[in-house]
Amino acid sequence: MKVYEWRGQSSPSDLWEHCPRSRHEHRGRVPYAKHPSSTVSFIGTKGATVSMQTRVYGNINVDSLTGVLVTLNPANGESNLYGEALLNTQCKDVVAGIRTPSRSWQRMPAVYKQLDETVHTLDTRFLHPTVHAANA
Repeated sequence: MKVYEWRGQSSPSDLWEHCPRSRHEHRGRVPYAKHPSSTVSFIGTKGATVSMQTRVYGNINVDSLTGVLVTLNPANGESNLYGEALLNTQCKDVVAGIRTPSRSWQRMPAVYKQLDETVHTLDTRFLHPTVHAANA
């Protein structure tokens, strides 16, 4: 179902208006976003975080890496980087499922270290685990 079909209006073209509305719509309509603890038994969680970013296209080369990760393991709630990545690809390839992802983060140790430090900074700053998507 398209956004304007269930919302009754099209999405705003202004990014600063669109992002807050998207976050509100996601939290208001997706059961997991309202009550993630009921799905995976996390104690004390406040809800899911929606992270939005621009995508970079045309960066496919041997130095490119894209993936999706979370800062809490969804299976057991452990606080660590959990996710998958693909080398030499773009973000849409991970989401589309046309290639098999792996723990490719470790193949680029400098990028992985920077990502881990950045995620730790964000989690410390906002005091709540967040969902992240990354392109390198």
